[in-house]
Amino acid sequence: RAATCTRTAMGAFGPQAAGDDLVVGDQVTRSFHVHGPEGVTSVVRWNGSPLDLGDDEVRAWTNEAVADAPEADRPSVRARYADLPTPETKPAYDGFLPDPTGALWVGEYAARGEPARWDVFDAEGRWMGPVPMPAGFRLLEIGADEVVGVVRDDLDVEHLEVRALIRVAGR
Repeated sequence: RAATCTRTAMGAFGPQAAGDDLVVGDQVTRSFHVHGPEGVTSVVRWNGSPLDLGDDEVRAWTNEAVADAPEADRPSVRARYADLPTPETKPAYDGFLPDPTGALWVGEYAARGEPARWDVFDAEGRWMGPVPMPAGFRLLEIGADEVVGVVRDDLDVEHLEVRALIRVAGR
């Protein structure tokens, strides 16, 4: 079974078709539902680091958004963020990606430039283990023996990278 999920304009993950299945998650809890043709076929839940959001993290998110804006727009972007209510928690995860084995990779939220970790679940929803990614590497696709992602250089130019994926027996 393969599943995908994409970010919507609101920043949440909407349901996505995957073969005969649909994977739905809300980023509020570490869980997702797999809907087969007959209805909900499984609910997958897992543990992770606390989701509490500290003031330093809120400042970092704001600074990221301001830095991403064109220079002329930065004051208005900063003002807009100052007027927004502050969430109490960070997202429970950052996205889903399928791999060719039928496993579903679930990305842990990481601020830009920080190392990201992906939790891998087999087609039955069993946790197979974590896969760490290098800082600044944004995972786009998982192959049988490689992962494909994007990194930014010192000039903020994106470059495609293909990295070897070494699977542990049974994973």
